[in-house]
Amino acid sequence: MTMEEMNTKDRIMDTAKRLFADKGFEGVSVRDITGEAGVNNSMISYYFGGKDGLYEAIFDSEFMSMIRFLSDSETLKKMPPRERIIHLVDMIVEMHTEHPDLARLLHHEMLHPTRMYSEKIVKGVSLLAETFRMTFQEGIEKGIFRSDLKSFEMSYALASMVNYQFIFSGLLSTIMDNLNVSKVRTESLISILLEGIEKR
Repeated sequence: MTMEEMNTKDRIMDTAKRLFADKGFEGVSVRDITGEAGVNNSMISYYFGGKDGLYEAIFDSEFMSMIRFLSDSETLKKMPPRERIIHLVDMIVEMHTEHPDLARLLHHEMLHPTRMYSEKIVKGVSLLAETFRMTFQEGIEKGIFRSDLKSFEMSYALASMVNYQFIFSGLLSTIMDNLNVSKVRTESLISILLEGIEKR
C-alpha cells in the first residue's frame, strides 16, 4: 500500500469514527463519510469491504489493543495485585486518552447494539471485568486486601470510578473548568479506593 493510499484510508477512518461517535452506526451513511473525507464512494468498499467492515476496523483500532494485552495473562500474573490494578487502570486511561471518541462509540453501541456489541464489546468488557475480579480475589486470599470485600463488587466500583470521567466528559467539562482527563494521574483516581480496601 502506497503512502497516498495509507493517508486516504486513515482519513476515511478518522472521518467515520467522528461521525459514528456523533450519530451512531445507523445514523451515518457511506455518502456522509465519503463526502466529509473527500473521497469517492467506492473507496470504502475498496479498503474495508463496506460500511460494516469500516466500523469493525474502527473498533479493532480503538478497543482491541487492550483486549490483546489482557489475553497475555502471564505478563499480568507476574504483577502483585495492587500494582496490577494500577497497571490496568493506566491502560484504560491511556486507551480513552488516545481514542477520545471511544466512550461515545461505546455509548451508541449500548443504546443501539450492532454485531460489534456482542462480538467485541461484550467479550472485551467481560475479559477486563474478570481480570479485575480475579486480581481483587487474589489480593483478598493473600491477605493484601480486607477479607470482607467481594471481588465482583470491587471490580464494578473500580470500573465505574475510572470510566465515569470519560463517558460524562462533555457534561463534566461544563461544570469543572479545569477538567483535563488526559492529565489525570492514575494514583489520584484510585488511591482512596485502594487505601480503603487494604488490610491493616
